[in-house]
Amino acid sequence: MFKTPKLTGSHEVFKTVNDAFCRKLSQGIIPWHQSFKEIPADMTGSTFLNVNMWLLGDLGYPRNVFLSKEQIKSTGWTIKGGERGHLIVHLNNDENNPCLIRKTVYNIAQVSGIQREQIPPLITTGNPIGACKSILRYVPDMVPIEDTGTYAFYRRSDDIIDMPQPEYFENDAQWYSTLFYQLIASTGHAKRLGWDKRLEQKPYDKQVYCLELLVIEMCCSCLCAYGEIEPWFLSRYHSNSEGWLHTLESDATLAVIAGSYMQPIVSYILNLDERAKNLKLFPVSII
Repeated sequence: MFKTPKLTGSHEVFKTVNDAFCRKLSQGIIPWHQSFKEIPADMTGSTFLNVNMWLLGDLGYPRNVFLSKEQIKSTGWTIKGGERGHLIVHLNNDENNPCLIRKTVYNIAQVSGIQREQIPPLITTGNPIGACKSILRYVPDMVPIEDTGTYAFYRRSDDIIDMPQPEYFENDAQWYSTLFYQLIASTGHAKRLGWDKRLEQKPYDKQVYCLELLVIEMCCSCLCAYGEIEPWFLSRYHSNSEGWLHTLESDATLAVIAGSYMQPIVSYILNLDERAKNLKLFPVSII
C-alpha cells in the first residue's frame, strides 16, 4: 500500500483535487484523457504540469494563460468583479517540512488592464507529426523500436518497444500516441529514470498497479499535448471511466501523487533539463 507523507495542509488539497476529478469521471469523462489546443501556462510561458494541467486545461477560456494574485498585483492589473480563481497545487522542496499547498490563479480573461501585446503568443507548429518527430529526436537514451508485431507493448526484459506495423493504424497520429504510451513505460527502466523500482517491491499490489497505470496515462496524455495530437491510444484502449472513479474514490491521494511523478518523467522525455534524472519525486514511500 502507499504510505502518504505528513504534509502540511495536505488533506484538504488532496480531497479538493480528487473531488474535481471524480466529478468528471462520474460524467464518463477521464480528465487526463482530455485534449486541448494550448497547454496551460503562465505569462512567462512556463507550463503547468502535474494535475494542474487538467485542472486548468478545460475551463473554456480562449487562451490557457493564467496569473497568480501576486503577479496581478505586482503589475497593477485588477481582477474583474465577480470573477473567481482556479485551484492549482504546489509542492515545496523543503525536505525537512514538505508542504502541499493550494494556490489560486486567474485566467487572463478574468483580469483587467492586460494589453494584447503583453500576452504571450499561442505557440503551435501547425505540423503535429513534425512535433511528434521532434519529441523522439531529443529523447535521451532512446529505447529501440521494433514495428513488426501486432501488439504494442514495452518489453522490459529486453528494453525494446514492440509496435504494430504502420498499416495497422489509420494515420500517423494514432501510431505516435501509441508509441508515447510505451515510451513512458520505458523510462521506468533502471538505465533511465528507474522510477518503477519502487513498484517492483509489490508487483501484485492493486494500489501500486493503479499508481503505475495512472502515471503512464498522465504522461502519455501530456506528450500527446506537446505533440499536438489527440491521446487516441488512451481513448481507444483505456477508456474505463467507471473503473477510475471507483479507484479514486478509494484513494483520494492517487491523482496528486501520480501527477508528481509525471513532471520529472515528462521533463526527461522532452529533454528539458539535463538534470531531469536528479529531480526529486514526490516524497512517497511504497511499503
